[in-house]
Amino acid sequence: IDHIRPLRHREPTTTLRRRGRMWSIVSMLLIALAASTAGTAASGKSVWISPTGSDSGAGTKAAPWRTPQRALEYVASLRGPGGAASPLPSDVTVNVAYGTYLLSSPITLTPESGGDAGGSSVTFKGEDPGAHITFSGAALLEDVVHNADGTVAMRIPASVNCPGRCRRLFRMNPGGNGETVGSYGRELSRTPTLTYRSLSKRTMTVPEGQLANFSQADLAQAEAVVYHSWTSSLSPLQPGSGWDPATNTLSFAYDAVTACDGACFQQYYLQNLQGGSALQPGTFSVIDDSASGKGRYVLYRPFAGETVRPGDFGVGNLTTLLNVNAPAGARVANVAFDALWFQHTASDLSACLPSGCNAQSDADGLAAAIHLTDVSGVTFYNVSVQLTGHYGVWIDSGSSDVAVDFALLRHLGAGGVRIGSSSTAAQPERVSVADSVIQFTGEVEAAGPGVLVQNAAFVNITHNDIGPVSYTAVSSGWTWGYSPTTVRAVRITFNDLHDVFSGKLSDGGCVYTLGAQPGTLVDNNQCWNVHSRGYGGWGYYTDEGSSDIIFTNNLATVTKSAGVHQHYGLNNRFENNILAFPGAWPCDDAPNCDNAGIRSSVAGPGNGKYSLSSFSFVRNIVLLNQPFSAPFFTVAKTGLANDTFASNVYWSTTNKTDLPFGPSQSPVSFAQWQQSGKDVHSVVADPLFGNPAERDFRLAPDSPALKLGFQQIDFSTNGPRRMEERRPRDA
Repeated sequence: IDHIRPLRHREPTTTLRRRGRMWSIVSMLLIALAASTAGTAASGKSVWISPTGSDSGAGTKAAPWRTPQRALEYVASLRGPGGAASPLPSDVTVNVAYGTYLLSSPITLTPESGGDAGGSSVTFKGEDPGAHITFSGAALLEDVVHNADGTVAMRIPASVNCPGRCRRLFRMNPGGNGETVGSYGRELSRTPTLTYRSLSKRTMTVPEGQLANFSQADLAQAEAVVYHSWTSSLSPLQPGSGWDPATNTLSFAYDAVTACDGACFQQYYLQNLQGGSALQPGTFSVIDDSASGKGRYVLYRPFAGETVRPGDFGVGNLTTLLNVNAPAGARVANVAFDALWFQHTASDLSACLPSGCNAQSDADGLAAAIHLTDVSGVTFYNVSVQLTGHYGVWIDSGSSDVAVDFALLRHLGAGGVRIGSSSTAAQPERVSVADSVIQFTGEVEAAGPGVLVQNAAFVNITHNDIGPVSYTAVSSGWTWGYSPTTVRAVRITFNDLHDVFSGKLSDGGCVYTLGAQPGTLVDNNQCWNVHSRGYGGWGYYTDEGSSDIIFTNNLATVTKSAGVHQHYGLNNRFENNILAFPGAWPCDDAPNCDNAGIRSSVAGPGNGKYSLSSFSFVRNIVLLNQPFSAPFFTVAKTGLANDTFASNVYWSTTNKTDLPFGPSQSPVSFAQWQQSGKDVHSVVADPLFGNPAERDFRLAPDSPALKLGFQQIDFSTNGPRRMEERRPRDA
């Protein structure tokens, strides 16, 4: 990988068999998670930990330690009294035996317990090729009462931290109803998505009778989730007076709910409903009855055939499982994690609730299951991160040469991988997310993307399978408008991006960019099934100020909105891309029905920054299949004035002879469009794809696109590769 320095960790020999279907990829990743390499470097030291071990043991396979922290104390002891200033005398492998490790505090690596840059390494390695070796942040629920109405009450011990309202409940073992490990999470009880009448920061009025089936007691500890366009607000109801049926008014505990921006369709739902009648099978509520001395407990309605015994369930107790960080001026270096699972973290929203927890891309969450700060040369290989309260992995400030390879991240409270932060100080550099599967984001905060790149540089996001996701698949950049930026050289390549939004949010796409990003390349990505709620389900979206970005050899197909949308930006290039079948879902936002190949939101001259916009669109193919679709959608008549179009192929399967070209406000014929100097050498003709409805976009030898210089695009290698196909890690 071009921007990653050589890492010293050995090359695994496991084979990951890639299949065309997403679930096949997932199943093979599950095998790869456990089937990792054996052995350690010659002359290296090897120690063991086990859930049945003892920290007073010898740390051998026969007498293992119990906790990972004890192994790290051993690593630190090898350095002697000099601490981090002294070199680690040899590589150390911490062999992690089969089982679940219930953590009472995060595993914390410091410079003393890590490796040396360019020297010895520390590797945590799962030992059993057929087992789930799990570090868990759950606290078990041992006090269980089965109620006459079929619900089960599970008391939360007073010692359990369970920040916030315990928004995550986890099944810790099979329940006898045929479920798999990946479905062990349980959902808070909630209403369907509803429509409100009016909204302020503190109150909401709803239609009369909408909540007639719920009593004051049912909603006593409920929370409101209010959808906006690209995010949502979350607020508890006012304790004791949150619901007034006489006026059909909900009152929030904080003055925090963001007003609708005009494109949210006034939608919301309530969660954490009380009372057994509000619970559907597989859902739960958390009841705080501390005032009466009963404490807190989970009320759960099991699935048919599901058993519930003491210890079968747990609540998230820790927000972070692995914390790798260093004090100012130091680094944790040369550490690897191989064939391990990280699961069951809590959702602590206490810091953001007063402001509504509505930050873009859920960036107001200050936690992740794995959090790296000031590290160098850290690798995650064959790891699984699942059932989290916030992000899965956060590669934070001061970090460099970090690789997340062949990982499985799913059922995430926010997003998958977060790189950088809002700060430009000591931003991460040389980071790779490769050959991984990321799916089911936004299970607590809806705006969680698959991968979020904030302020960072030299980032590779390549050969991943990302989707379904509740918001954008890959988001890059954190600068609004033409402000100075430190983001550069982000490479988003050979990814399979699909099932974006899932009908929850809008104003994003498969790839979303923000601000100038010189050296950034978006190449050979396959984007499909982009179903936003309302407007803004685009394929590739260059938002405010996105500049100096190259988009080549990409596919966007079956999108609700345009395949490409440029809000405004400078010098972006779209070359050799395929934009097919926009308008795949009915438009429910009439002013913004951009069922087109390309959308430009530039307002034109005299509108400040909005008039400073340009892109080139050369050697692309636009394929339409709706009678209302057009090649372009513009916000203003002058919206395409600064843009260059040439050598493109346009075709509509339903409007073959009379496609409108140019601005939406004053469309013209194709001949008139060319006479204006646009789309020189372009044609309106069938590109002769193999079977585009089945995503076969191979071109016939006599395709008019090939005659114009279009290059065939091979999407067969998108998504995770087999391990033997990868270049050696030190390449």
